[in-house]
Amino acid sequence: MNTKKLFIIIFSIIPSFLFSQIPQDELILWLSADSVEIIDGKVARWYDRSENDYQILQNSATARPTFAIASELNNQPVIVFNGTNSYLDGGNILNLGTNSHTFFIISKKTGNSGSFFSKSRAATAEGRYGFIIESGNLSFFYHDNQQRNVSLNSFSNNNYNLFSILNNRQNQKNQLFVNSNFVKENSLNADYEFNNTFNFLIGAYNNSSGGVPPYFALYLNGAIAEIIFYNRLLTEQERSIVENYLMDKYTPELTLGPDIYVDYGFCDTTISIPAGFTDFQWSSGETTQSISVNQSGQYWASAKDYFGRTHYDTINVFFPTINIENSYIICAGDSILVNPGLTGTYFYEWSDGSTDSENYLKNAGSYWIRIEDTNSCFDTVFFDIQIDNFKNLISLGNDTTLCSGNKIRLIQGEELCTSFLWESNGNTLSEQAVYESGWQKLTVTNENNCTAVDSIFISIVGTAPEPDFITENLCFGSNTLFFDNSTS
Repeated sequence: MNTKKLFIIIFSIIPSFLFSQIPQDELILWLSADSVEIIDGKVARWYDRSENDYQILQNSATARPTFAIASELNNQPVIVFNGTNSYLDGGNILNLGTNSHTFFIISKKTGNSGSFFSKSRAATAEGRYGFIIESGNLSFFYHDNQQRNVSLNSFSNNNYNLFSILNNRQNQKNQLFVNSNFVKENSLNADYEFNNTFNFLIGAYNNSSGGVPPYFALYLNGAIAEIIFYNRLLTEQERSIVENYLMDKYTPELTLGPDIYVDYGFCDTTISIPAGFTDFQWSSGETTQSISVNQSGQYWASAKDYFGRTHYDTINVFFPTINIENSYIICAGDSILVNPGLTGTYFYEWSDGSTDSENYLKNAGSYWIRIEDTNSCFDTVFFDIQIDNFKNLISLGNDTTLCSGNKIRLIQGEELCTSFLWESNGNTLSEQAVYESGWQKLTVTNENNCTAVDSIFISIVGTAPEPDFITENLCFGSNTLFFDNSTS
């Protein structure tokens, strides 16, 4: 017994949503692979979403194409034709008459010959058209009073593409666009009335009589996702609307996923661009679909969808943080405890031979530490230690004799200091006035918070004079008379 499954299209439930996506005026055929009748896994009918509701059928179970999901087309459905005997038949429909037309199709070819759609026959005749590939050459086949094909020779692209065809009687040209880019054109006879009695076929080409069974050499080996026909020439803006609707619908989101947090270890983690993209480029310089990383950081990727548009995404990757700086400065005579700060089981090897999880270091030089996890993945960190000799660069000078009230200050290294503290009275200025004999001790620090201490013994031998002079107001050019009020 046949099991019948019917896919009901969305516009039967929410018509305003679907139809608002593309222009509706003179829309004469709209076939989308998410709107089909399936019997035993094969497509028996392709529903026409246009008001014409054309019957696109295959009554023979052995000649029905297959329904499939294309991961590279954002997991949208497609109809797959086997290149041997599968096709769909619309009967005698879609004569072009004297109107201009606009056609859209998203499809791919696998073989080198086949017909995507046609209303033609495998014999010479006027009034035929179709979109075919023959011996590797892709053509919008068009025969009014003479054959006027728009052809791309040696078309080797086996990916899904969006093909747009303008049948323009206004400028007397047929124009072919691939993924919204103009590629080729040819002239046409604007006065020719385009009518025939041949069947409109999808996935095949009529025999020499213009009917079925189809011509054996042009069964399509490939797949079709969507076909849209207009019985008029769309404006450039309208064509862009339809093309963007189709490209957006069938393009997956380029997402690298949520940020990655690695709780333990240093083994590589993989970041991948999803299916449906080509021309990969990573911030690391790699051009593969996936990359492996073992360092924390922000990574970005760009790639092109099957329609040639470039997409971008960024992801942050966080590995366990090794809390070791690139460089340390320690004060002369001190040491520093270097600790990677990791939790969990790791194996450590330091450049000085230590295997502890932390290490006291006091000598200037370059160091490294190799840290290995239990999965045999490791990271190596390099750092250096510099010695700040501040304490050896500070001097108050030799013990000396001064008069009471004289001031002392550093005779060496004052410009290196950021703070001063005189022990005798808590003075924090760079100089100190001395009034009695005794030791003067100064503690200073620098920008690295290193400390230096120096002392000097001062012997007071007298009192320093205190100069004090006054003058009277004078006129410019007069002699100046000073009055000495100095004391000692």
